[in-house]
Amino acid sequence: MILGTSAGNMSCAQSRRSSQDLPHSLKSTNSDSIHILIVEEVRICLESLATALGTVCGLSMLGGACDAVKARADIAKRHPAVVLVDMGFPDALELIRELRRDAVDSHVIAFAVRDSPIDIIACAEAGAAGYATVDASIDQLVESIFQVVSGKLECPPNVAFDSFRRIGTPDSDRRYSAGPMLTERELQVLHLLSNRLSNKEIARALNIAVSTVKNHVHHVLEKMDAPSRAFAARNANRLLITPNTHSPGHHDLDPAGS
Repeated sequence: MILGTSAGNMSCAQSRRSSQDLPHSLKSTNSDSIHILIVEEVRICLESLATALGTVCGLSMLGGACDAVKARADIAKRHPAVVLVDMGFPDALELIRELRRDAVDSHVIAFAVRDSPIDIIACAEAGAAGYATVDASIDQLVESIFQVVSGKLECPPNVAFDSFRRIGTPDSDRRYSAGPMLTERELQVLHLLSNRLSNKEIARALNIAVSTVKNHVHHVLEKMDAPSRAFAARNANRLLITPNTHSPGHHDLDPAGS
């Protein structure tokens, strides 16, 4: 993620006006600042983002975490009003789901999200209250923070359209639409599962360990709510995206891939 230096474009007066609109429960007992914690795997990005956001009036940085274990511990201890989760973070969607379940007082904002309705909706379904795309500026991220804690969210027309279409889809058709919830590697494993490959054969095809394949298969079955490998394979074609009909950023299967 490339961080800009445009945070200074939002004046202190603008930030304070935004923070005055916040629900009382989200304000610090000592100030009107919104307490924020960042989850970002790359330390230099974490520190740069924290520094940029720390210059904005109305925001108070609680620090950040570079791994899921520290993130969970810090969030449980510090109770931030907002948790920023980089979508490049390993198993970011799974972490968002956990935070939605366990950190009910914190609003999760996914950032560096690919500008695709499928990916944005996946974040919403996981429990994110807001998002910032990969090309969003610091100012746009700041605006998202103030909007979310004020109970607002700007939504592009194409995302709104796809959201309504998805909501209107019968549960029986939507149950196995797990594509956005699956990682790229899990999609690859599912694709090979649908071709009736064994764990050893999948491991050879993807050049990974059999134990790693087992973990991926477990996650696929869990996310699809599938009782068996065969059941998941039969319903693979009902996903919103697959390795051969993917959203931007997904790559075709590469047997030598890691």
